[in-house]
Amino acid sequence: MDITVHVFSQIRSSQCRYLEAFLAYAGLNVCLAAAAAALCAYIAPAAAGSGIPEVKAYLNGVDAHYILAPSTLFVKVNNTTIVEATHCFDSA
Repeated sequence: MDITVHVFSQIRSSQCRYLEAFLAYAGLNVCLAAAAAALCAYIAPAAAGSGIPEVKAYLNGVDAHYILAPSTLFVKVNNTTIVEATHCFDSA
């Protein structure tokens, strides 16, 4: 009986470790994704999306200053790095 209790306690503790590791991984990914969303929402909303329509419009002569703003470049580069760190899909 003691051996069975010992075996089940080992299985339970290893499952607990897997759960803790998963929660840490998921929590870190949620924090990184929230940081990327906050950068895009508060610093440069123009950085949301791929930017292809904006570049096409710029090349056709539409003057939009927010497309080439340094804040947009800053957010695009940082969000690409952050989203790649979370192993999520990235549209940029």
